[in-house]
Amino acid sequence: MILAIRTPTSLIFSEWCMSTLHGLSIAIVLSLFISICIEGLQEYRSARILKASLRKPRKNICGPDSIPISCKFSCTLAYVCQIILSYYLMLSVMTGNIWIFLAVISGSAIGFFIVRPWIKCFFLKRRMITLKKYSATEENTKNFVDTKQTETPF
Repeated sequence: MILAIRTPTSLIFSEWCMSTLHGLSIAIVLSLFISICIEGLQEYRSARILKASLRKPRKNICGPDSIPISCKFSCTLAYVCQIILSYYLMLSVMTGNIWIFLAVISGSAIGFFIVRPWIKCFFLKRRMITLKKYSATEENTKNFVDTKQTETPF
């Protein structure tokens, strides 16, 4: 596949012609924004599942893994949106326009370096503090139990 600077194709709709500067600039900005959103959706799903798995089990669970149905539903909806947006980006890149290709790559990089840490901090900030306290307490308890077991004669 050869990438070109200008391609006389349309994107998604036949009225959206990328041979004009206006149509091409809208396609570039939209591709950049959608790439950032895809990275955010990926991190949202993983952070949401991690946050839900750290909670205590509740009554509205579905299945043995004790993740609430609302979490599963929101993660499924985010996954469907991610797939739809990914197909749009695939079709955009398949036009062969180098500017759209660079916008998709740039959007993925921006999303990975800026949006992913922001979402991780937003969803897991309080949880990670609690998790660190819990893991420190658990290590102290294990060390205490291990030393007690070795010192106790049989």
